[in-house]
Amino acid sequence: MYPLFAYPHVLIRQYGDSVIYRWTDISMEYEPVNKTGAEILELCDGAKSVEQIAEVMSARYGEDFHRAKLLIDDFINACISRGYVIIPPHNEDVPKKGKIFGEFDRVTPMAMTFELTRKCPLACKHCYISAGSNLENEMNFEEVTVVLDKLKELGISKLFLTGGEPAARPDFIQILEKVSHDFVAAVVATSGYLFSPELVRELKNYKNIAWQVSVDGMGTTHNLIRGKSDAFQRADYALKSIIDKGMPAIISFTLNPINRKEMEEVVLYGKEIGAVQVLIGRTLKLGRAVKQNLGLTPGEFEELDQEIRRLKEKHQTNRFFIGKNEETVLAEKAKEQKNCGAGYIMANILPNGDVTPCTSFHFKMGNLLHDSVDCIFASKAALALKDLASPTQELCGDCQLYYECDGCHGLAYNLKV
Repeated sequence: MYPLFAYPHVLIRQYGDSVIYRWTDISMEYEPVNKTGAEILELCDGAKSVEQIAEVMSARYGEDFHRAKLLIDDFINACISRGYVIIPPHNEDVPKKGKIFGEFDRVTPMAMTFELTRKCPLACKHCYISAGSNLENEMNFEEVTVVLDKLKELGISKLFLTGGEPAARPDFIQILEKVSHDFVAAVVATSGYLFSPELVRELKNYKNIAWQVSVDGMGTTHNLIRGKSDAFQRADYALKSIIDKGMPAIISFTLNPINRKEMEEVVLYGKEIGAVQVLIGRTLKLGRAVKQNLGLTPGEFEELDQEIRRLKEKHQTNRFFIGKNEETVLAEKAKEQKNCGAGYIMANILPNGDVTPCTSFHFKMGNLLHDSVDCIFASKAALALKDLASPTQELCGDCQLYYECDGCHGLAYNLKV
């Protein structure tokens, strides 16, 4: 038996538990695996037998061969049942091996959010970074290229390109070309407001780039939240143009008290025009949302779980997915594991190259334009973030601010005490 760690799975070697993941059309799925398990998967190359793998591992750890083989058999069988490992048929070409990245002495996020600019033509009531004008020290194209090259070196497979409004950059198409060429997949988060016939003509059918357009209500509701009377009209144009070009279109619906009653209407709109997903997220108590009193805590958002499940059961199909956005899914995983993964499952890059654990956790880990990958991701701060337990009532005791952060390191860090 010659086991193979199989494509499209990816193994990210990390400090502490490593991670096995795969990107699907609708989500990212991942599972932690300890260092020994990661080392076994590295050896599952389709050329080594289980006996040979057991010989390597027993010698490495000074373990009895027969005991090592029993443990490795159990582990490989568990991986086969999950689809991570296959046994290629004899006398046939060996299938493609899954990719392996990372080092055991640092963290390597599965994906990165890259905030390309703070510039935005809108002034959304719920914007967590109060986007509008450029930052003074935003990177130019050559500097963005330096950062992208370092992300590729690190082993990042997927990027989320955000803003502000990414399309507000004059070099937007150049950035797309490089991202499409260098990374497995990317998602561009946009309001669609700057999509013009000229821009649409420049968009190629990038098979590995999806487009996530914000729709926060129908017509006047969306316009009210976004601060422009034609915001919905332009978002609608962007979505239909993307779909017409055969590219995957995702609708992002950011839930708040203003648009809560229009969630199903937005879902139906997305299904009708041919979007592949509607992703629902919560408005964070950050940026403009604080003054507008629009922020929802994770607890308040959880109350809508039943409604989201109802929409899934009623409207979801094999070609149309309804669910929560990536940030919400990761936040919910904090209940199952030590924390949400900020800084090591996903991390964030600001327009000046600064790296933060996530979009809402404004702790500077380093700067990818000036610092090496190891300086940031093998630092004491990065390793500490992986071990840092999320705020819980047991941990925080009678802290009066507990319900303000509600289990989120980012919101806790940003609170002004």
